[in-house]
Amino acid sequence: MRRGARQGKCLPGLSMAAMLLLAAQIGAPGVASAAVLGAAGVTQPWLGLGTDVRDAALGGAVGTLAQGNGALQDNPAGLDSLLEPELSLAHNEWNTDLGIREESLAYGSRFWNGAAAGSFRYFSYGSFDNRDASGASLGTSNDDAYAGTLGYGQSVWSDDLKWGAALSGSQEVLSGQSTNLYAVSLGMLYQGPWGFRAAAATLNQKLSGTSADPGPGANRLAFGWANRGHSLQFDADWLQPVEGDGTLSLGGEWVLAGDYSLRAGWRFAQGEGAELAAGPSLGAGLRLGAFRIDYAFVPYGALGNTQQIGATFFLNSGFFGGNIVIDAAGSSQEAQSFYNDGMAAYKAGDWGEAKVSLQHALKLKPDLPQGAEARRTIQEADQRIAQVMVDIRAEATTQALAGAKPRPGSPETAAIYTLFAKKQAEASLDFKQGNLSAAKEKLEEIFQFDPDQRDARALKRQVDQAMDEKIAALTRQGADALAGGDLAGAVAIYRQALKLNADDKEIRDILIKLSPKVVQEVRRLHLLGVDAYVNDDLDRAISVWQQALDLDPADPNNIRRDIDRAKKIRALRAN
Repeated sequence: MRRGARQGKCLPGLSMAAMLLLAAQIGAPGVASAAVLGAAGVTQPWLGLGTDVRDAALGGAVGTLAQGNGALQDNPAGLDSLLEPELSLAHNEWNTDLGIREESLAYGSRFWNGAAAGSFRYFSYGSFDNRDASGASLGTSNDDAYAGTLGYGQSVWSDDLKWGAALSGSQEVLSGQSTNLYAVSLGMLYQGPWGFRAAAATLNQKLSGTSADPGPGANRLAFGWANRGHSLQFDADWLQPVEGDGTLSLGGEWVLAGDYSLRAGWRFAQGEGAELAAGPSLGAGLRLGAFRIDYAFVPYGALGNTQQIGATFFLNSGFFGGNIVIDAAGSSQEAQSFYNDGMAAYKAGDWGEAKVSLQHALKLKPDLPQGAEARRTIQEADQRIAQVMVDIRAEATTQALAGAKPRPGSPETAAIYTLFAKKQAEASLDFKQGNLSAAKEKLEEIFQFDPDQRDARALKRQVDQAMDEKIAALTRQGADALAGGDLAGAVAIYRQALKLNADDKEIRDILIKLSPKVVQEVRRLHLLGVDAYVNDDLDRAISVWQQALDLDPADPNNIRRDIDRAKKIRALRAN
């Protein structure tokens, strides 16, 4: 058998570009050979295979709505969702016996007014025995392909509407014959109200190459919905190849505790090969600080099961989504203060106060130097809290059986009853005075002991509703400030909103996307202050530098040092 012949039409389910690889035993026993099933007359259909492991787990449903580096292959408009530098690696094991696999390396970051990314892909067809028509061996060949892609995406007209473009160049070698291909991809992405999203893209449209065959072009249309915070989302994607039948993909993702993701999808294929390409897909994701790992399991019927694994490194985790925002909200000194209070409370036997204070310290500064000690103390406090709650419930049950009114028994349980009443009253007063963050913190202290406190739960719902309304109002004010060209005012407003809810992903994302503009403005203000300083206008220099410091409390330019120097000179002259 002469291997390397393409047979049949494009099979759906792996999209137009999709190429399914079928290992078959043909000829003499033990002689491995393969038939490549792809699009008849299509150059390099392998380019249409997605490299986003998350998308694979969702059955291909989220491709056109992909975010981060995963958008480079499926819809470059989604690159604008890159909020910090990302380095991604992916491995797709198609057929271990034949060595058919794919590797991908991608890097992306904010650039200019949007985000840019580049990737390198390697596809191995494995090692094969070549034979002539009579079955005589012609030796062994290793066939493979390479591709490089550069893409850019940014918002246009408003932050809700994005566009993107990507260029790719690739080379494929089959049986010693090589073909080159240059292709372009274009896409649009709209993020509407109430979590609704829509996207359209035309992918891998051939520009030129060494083959007269068309490239693996395809058109995609997708719709999706995600709740606030994106802990739950559903997506639907229709892919129509230039050659062959289309595929409908549905998928859903559930993010637990912000770090764990469960994913599932279903592919509805049609036409030739549909029985191979249709079916379920499953996957999961885990975020560990600046590192995320993704896994996908995608069965292809008689073709077997594919395993995909990917890793993403967030190289600047915390730039605006972490340290700068936190510093603006209270700085490291506040985190240290909460740590000291927590440790003092633990030594005094106040387990609830200890746990709440230490958790708040770690929330303000995840890389707190005493972080390991704080986490260990929290675990010990949890154990003591659990025992105290057992004693409380046991005493309450005994008293109820005796017909007595529930009352504290031991000194430990008496302290808990006192804490409940005190925190409840303080939270209610804070809520009435509009101190929503303080009210929420006091309620959380109660929930550390007993998450079923009915009165506290009712007040918590009121506080949450009021905070959502306040955050929504501040978000509108921030957008108005940006529209009016007041970057500093907008950043201050968004930070104020983040103080209400430090876990609000949408506000954090806004601040992160504003970071390039902030960096540029800080540099401008720094130089403006230097000019004033050189011209001996110390008051103006201090004022301008303070504006820069307010924009970026992390102070990478040591502006705080310049302010101190100018203040000292001014004080000396005053004396």
